[in-house]
Amino acid sequence: MKGMAVMSIVIWICLGFALAYVQSSEAQGSEQKSFSNPDQPIDVPVGQEFKIVLDANPTTGFEWQLASPLDETLVTLVGNAYTVASAPGRTGTGGKHTWTFMPVRQGHTVIGLKYLRSWEKGVDASKKVIFTVIIR
Repeated sequence: MKGMAVMSIVIWICLGFALAYVQSSEAQGSEQKSFSNPDQPIDVPVGQEFKIVLDANPTTGFEWQLASPLDETLVTLVGNAYTVASAPGRTGTGGKHTWTFMPVRQGHTVIGLKYLRSWEKGVDASKKVIFTVIIR
């Protein structure tokens, strides 16, 4: 009888660990991936949002913009937002500009972004990045 109780407890503990592992794996699989290095290809499955995160400082007048239209048959823009770095008392501190995309079907494409002042016409962007996207 005592052996049966111990065995039952061991089984419940093992089931608990297995359930925790499965939930952890599912949570990791549903996380959005973030990328900031254009030298590394973005490899994502269809339907899993991903983010491109770039340093920015709009207090200088510069902002990130799409360098060319997206191939919306492969990837769509979900949104973009700027987040200020937490530096209390420091006016003009930069932050991060985050672009969120949704891959809609398998294929290869590129996402180009440029950092410029929108009112300066005929002036080249101060920075340009091109991300290669592989959608599986």
